[in-house]
This record gives sequence, C-alpha cells and structure tokens, in this order.
Amino acid sequence: MQDLVVDTHIVFKALAGRVEKYKLFLETIKEKCDRIVITNDIKKEYRSRASTYGMTLVIIMQRLEKLGYRGKKKIRKVSASIEIKKYNFKVLKDEKDLKFIEAAIASKASYLVTEDSHLLELKVIKHKSGECKIIKPEDYL
Repeated sequence: MQDLVVDTHIVFKALAGRVEKYKLFLETIKEKCDRIVITNDIKKEYRSRASTYGMTLVIIMQRLEKLGYRGKKKIRKVSASIEIKKYNFKVLKDEKDLKFIEAAIASKASYLVTEDSHLLELKVIKHKSGECKIIKPEDYL
C-alpha cells in the first residue's frame, strides 16, 4: 500500500466521473489499495471548492471512503506540521500549492498526483524515507 497526495482539481474531476482518465485513476487507486493523504489545509481547500463541482465536503469524503476495499481505509489524515523552509524548493507560482508538498513530506508519500505544471516541474520531493514522485494521473495508471 502506498500513500498518495492528490491535487484538489484531480480529486474533484475523478469523483465527478465524467472524464475517462480520471475514472481510471480512481479505479487504479482502488485496485492497488493505495491511500489518499489529506491534511487540514487540503480539507479546507476541498470545502472551499466543493460547490464549484456541485458537491459538499461530506459528499467528497464519503465518496473517497467508498473506494475502500475489504475494510481498508482510503483516506489517511496527517498533520503537516513540518518546517517547509528546511527544504529547497523553487518558488512556486501558486504558493497555495505548498500544502501538497507539505503533505507529501509529512506523510512520506510515494506520489503527488497533479496537473499543475509548476508542481510537475519539481519532478521529485525528497523526504526522510526516500522520495515522492510528482506525476500526472495518467502516469499513475
């Protein structure tokens, strides 16, 4: 089982189920028994953007948990209380996306899944247990 940090846009598109590559992404998570990492900051972003996709935070969390298989939880909540300044990252165009990097480091995630070009440019985030690859949803399949 691996932990994934997934950009908000990808989560919403996948849960909406209208585009094949996002549906395949969710199916792959389910098949691999991987978990999605969520921090309080990521959850706040889900809440603030949920109505844009015709959902609520409760609906989002319920749908993510339904991906569970044989009693295995699909969501791993972590506290991202790390000192991000210790890590040498290029300045991101959207500093709000630092929450995904923080979550990846705090959880020692294997992957950060996004379509944001400024995050994809980083390619890899190093953490204490190894590294987190930054990939597109189709690269996770």
